[in-house]
Amino acid sequence: MKCDNWVVLKIQPEASGEQEVFYKLLQGWSGSYTYGNSWHMNSGIERVVKTDGVYEVYGYSGSVYKVPEESYGVRLNISGVIDYYEERYPNCIKVMPDCDWSEFKWSTKDD
Repeated sequence: MKCDNWVVLKIQPEASGEQEVFYKLLQGWSGSYTYGNSWHMNSGIERVVKTDGVYEVYGYSGSVYKVPEESYGVRLNISGVIDYYEERYPNCIKVMPDCDWSEFKWSTKDD
């Protein structure tokens, strides 16, 4: 099912002396009165391929998620998730600005 919006989160554990970083895909679906909003965070981004306005996001677990290029951004359906993690792990979570994700360098070191 196509998500309504999505973002890439940069996660950098404070305890990591080597400045390790991880990138995760956070997707959101707007709900209805009956079902409510929902979200999903993947295992971590390994690589991204762009095809016809859709990004195919390959995760560490082998899953592939297809997200529409034009749907990047925070909406109410995922804002609470981001707030929760930012409060629980201050200075460790950052919503990345939009870019061409197929050209992004998915390094695990913060260079």
